[in-house]
Amino acid sequence: MQQIALSQRDQPLLISGTTLDGKPWSSSTERGKVLVLNVWGSWCAPCVKEAPVLQKVYAQTQRDKQPVTFMGMDMKEGPESAAAFVRSRAITYPSLAFDGGKPLLGLNGKAPTVPATLVLDSRGRLASRVLGPVNESTLTGLIHDALLEHAQSNGQ
Repeated sequence: MQQIALSQRDQPLLISGTTLDGKPWSSSTERGKVLVLNVWGSWCAPCVKEAPVLQKVYAQTQRDKQPVTFMGMDMKEGPESAAAFVRSRAITYPSLAFDGGKPLLGLNGKAPTVPATLVLDSRGRLASRVLGPVNESTLTGLIHDALLEHAQSNGQ
């Protein structure tokens, strides 16, 4: 796990692609929210194991109406296989299709392994990341930290 101090954060990451249901998406449309990106593959046993954790935390942020959004990023599969995995695991947040790796280029090498979970601050900059499977308490804590920064920057 790595957390990046505000003063050491790089420029915003720009990730774009097409979701598994065929809709264009760009991380730039999520500015003002904390963005959780999860790089996964259905063939990756740790990814399969962490999928319910991500879904649970996502559902909680939505129930609590937090300014948080999630986006999965499929690694090395066709859209049909990826969509079947998402359905079989009852994942309700969207995922980007692999599309030859184009969406992953926007991560600028920040996710060199799967699974990888990145938390971007409300300005789109990498605030923290977990290389390997993430657990519920860690992910919730990283999101909480990013939300706290967001609230402080908005004078709340």
